[in-house]
This record gives sequence, structure tokens and C-alpha cells, in this order.
Amino acid sequence: MPEKSWIQNAVIYQIYPLTFNYACGSQSDPYKGAYGNLKGITEKVDYIKRLGVDAIWISPFLKWNRNGFGYDIINYEEIDPMYGTAEDLKELTETFHSRGIKVLTDHVINHCSMEHLWFKKSIKKEEPYTDYFVWADAKGRDDHGNPIPPNNWPSTWDSSGSSVWRWNDERQQFYMHSFDYTMPNLNINNIQVQNELLKISKYWFDLGIDGFRLDGICHYGHDPDLRDNPYVEEKDDQSQDPEREKNKVQKTVEKIIYITKIEKTKKKSCMTVEGLEAFGKNLAEISKTLRKQLATGVCVKDNLIEIQGKCLYDLAMFINKTLKV
Repeated sequence: MPEKSWIQNAVIYQIYPLTFNYACGSQSDPYKGAYGNLKGITEKVDYIKRLGVDAIWISPFLKWNRNGFGYDIINYEEIDPMYGTAEDLKELTETFHSRGIKVLTDHVINHCSMEHLWFKKSIKKEEPYTDYFVWADAKGRDDHGNPIPPNNWPSTWDSSGSSVWRWNDERQQFYMHSFDYTMPNLNINNIQVQNELLKISKYWFDLGIDGFRLDGICHYGHDPDLRDNPYVEEKDDQSQDPEREKNKVQKTVEKIIYITKIEKTKKKSCMTVEGLEAFGKNLAEISKTLRKQLATGVCVKDNLIEIQGKCLYDLAMFINKTLKV
């Protein structure tokens, strides 16, 4: 039987740095104790050790736009000054490692802030950023002359409405946002974007981070044909479109392959995923496709996909639930 990864049975303690604890001593301390910081997390290491946890998961502490609870990132390689410095993070990881506790952080790569330099350059179609985000033309114009979104995809939450699409006057196209319109989706279908994000992953691994909680992974990628979501009654047991089913399998496969690329940026790293979904009946097909594309041992057991003997992706909670495309 393949050896299980430590993370399957680990106790992970989530820390929201903004409100957790403050400690003085950082070279970057603009608010003088009004909010929590990295030093404050380090100060509580013995308390956390007594809880018996195996790892801490720190919610976002990168430079953000003050609109999405830290998930609206402006710079992927800059710690927000309110939380401290890279030296503070290094001290944190070394301190927790000395107590036998791993350090995980949120990796928010589905989307970023609209204030991110990449998005500003993408609006202006400055290369190589033109297609760093998901842009689409209007389907047409309504009776009032307003642009019509390309399809019926809904956002998860959005202060401006329910559509995943937001019109940009300057570029004269819609951009996609799974969450609030201030957080545009990165185009993870684009290999240039993937490679950029892999470099960012390695940057944080090199700073001592053990692994990531991959935020919003169910939104990674998109149907390049921008087809409407089908309307399905909750109690309706109608058969699914075979082509659409095939697309769902491939989309899940692509997500897992990309996650393995992130893992390879550091040996023995660990990942947790939020929202990686699949139909139970598709697990065998996903496994078969992965085995072919990864050229390694892949099997399905107890509703889990196991890759190279390590069970990385727990899909059981998503069995027989509708896969969002």
C-alpha cells in the first residue's frame, strides 16, 4: 500500500495575520500595533506548539488592495509593509521549523487585484501581458446600447452583480472575475502565465515556506470556447452532454498537472487544495488520462487520486456533485 503523505492526517492551524497578534520589533511597522503582523505570529509559537498542530496555514500577507481580505494581491513577491519584512518571514519559518511545525501559506493565483501592474498593462495590450487575463468581446448590444456579456457564467460573489464578466471601456472588452469585479481572473490557460506563477512559487519556497493552500482552485482555467453553462433542474436526472463531460475530465486533469508542476519547484513540498471537484464516475477516466500525460504511477483508491505513491488530492467530498465549468 502506498505511503500516505503527512498532510492527510495533519492538524493544520489557520492564522489570519491581520487580527491574530501584534509584536513590536519589525523594521516595517507603519501602524504601531493597530493590526497583527508576522512578528506577532512568531511570538505565539509556543502557544501554537502546545495545541499539538503539525502545521500553520497563514492567510495572505502580501501587498493587497484593501478590498478582498488579503486575497486581492497587488504584488506576488512583496510582503505588505503592515505585516513586516522578508526577514520577519524568515525568522517565522525558522522558529516554527525549530519546533517541528511546518509553515503553509495561501497561494492566491486564480486572480489578483485590478491594481496589479499585470492587469494595467493587459488593459493597454502591452506584451507579454495582453492575454495574462481572460478577455472576451461582447456578444452584442442590448436595446440601451450596453454591451452584452459573452455567456451566462455567474461570479461567486460580486458587489456589482451576478455575472462573471465586467466591461472595460479602455480595452473595449469584458474581463472575467470569479469573485469581485476588482479581482480579475488570471488566464491560467496561458502557458506564459503558468510559468510566471511557477517562478513566484519557487520564490516563496526559497524563503522557507513548506507548501501552499491553493486558493480557489475550482476556478483555475476556463472553457476556451466560452460556452454557456447548461441549465439543469436540481431534481432532473437527465444525461450529460458527452462533449461537455469530456471537457470536465480534461479540465480537472489540467489542474492536477499544473499543481504537480508547482510541487516540482521544491522537493517534498506539500499542497492542500480548495475546490478541486470531479464526478465519481469520472475518476477512472481522470486517472487514465493523468497516467498517460504524467507518465507515472497513477491510481484511484477510495475516491482518492494517488500520484507516485502519495495521495495528494482528496476528491471524495466532490463525488456526484455538479462540476462547475
